[in-house]
Amino acid sequence: MDEYRFAEAFVRGKLNQKHWAPRRIRAGLREHRIPKVTIDRILSQVDPTLIENNALYLADRWLNSKTKEQLTAAMQRRGYSFEMINMAYHSVLDAKN
Repeated sequence: MDEYRFAEAFVRGKLNQKHWAPRRIRAGLREHRIPKVTIDRILSQVDPTLIENNALYLADRWLNSKTKEQLTAAMQRRGYSFEMINMAYHSVLDAKN
């Protein structure tokens, strides 16, 4: 399998199954020594609404079992920015109330 196809499969898997954000995916691809040009090309094709939906899914899943600090730390480990985490947290919290 060539590196481009590997990178596409890696991104698809991490987005759809692990719910990683592009920042974490980029780090994972760098660990596999995928060229920056290939990483940029593949990540530019990712739909931003998918990333937002993944953040909302994780916030919803973890809202009752974790404190806000634990939820923030867990989502940061998956590569989400603080702004995205805060947006997801408050959106889910408002939807629950």
